Amino acid sequence: MPKAEEPVVIYRAANAQQAALLRNLLEERGIAAWVQDMIQTAAGDLPLGWRGDSQVVVSSRDAVVARNLALEFEDQLRLSSSRPEVDDAPIYAATDTWDNWPTCPECGQRRHTRCPLCGQAGDAFPLVDLERTERGEVVLLMCQPCDEPFRPKFYRYCHQCGHDFGHGLAAPGQGATGAEVAADFDRQKVLIVVGAMLVIGLGLAAYFSFLFAR
Repeated sequence: MPKAEEPVVIYRAANAQQAALLRNLLEERGIAAWVQDMIQTAAGDLPLGWRGDSQVVVSSRDAVVARNLALEFEDQLRLSSSRPEVDDAPIYAATDTWDNWPTCPECGQRRHTRCPLCGQAGDAFPLVDLERTERGEVVLLMCQPCDEPFRPKFYRYCHQCGHDFGHGLAAPGQGATGAEVAADFDRQKVLIVVGAMLVIGLGLAAYFSFLFAR
């Protein structure tokens, strides 16, 4: 019987992008997940029993729910792959815009999100798919630089006016809690005091050295 915290492989994806999409979906549902890439050896062969794909791993306590979500995810992929392609266009044809894109209540600017694969950030990603659930709209956006779909996670602070939404991604230099800010301020005060004491000490040492040298 597996331990409560034992990692369990619940899905083997065809590629790293597909595994990242499923990981993001699981995390949105409150399930911690990570991607484990099976890398080939230098000789080009994998050890016996290993596969050259990307595996999505969760804790064994979440395995049952995660597997059910993975099955739903696979059904969506199968449905998408069955759609006819036109002029070699990608499966995900992002031509629409998301009408209900979240906005800042202070300045009205659209919230920024970020592609989890290439890191591209912005507020104008095209809409690929939209599903209305009891918890609200679940959307899939297209990152045009890397040509991959993703589920958006928004930054905590408004890029225009700095409004704090209370949750979300932390941008560089942002996202510190009040306790962290206070602790950083205390550290700065300590450094200032220590620096001042060093300056005073060096000044006194130079003064006494001058006196004794006379």
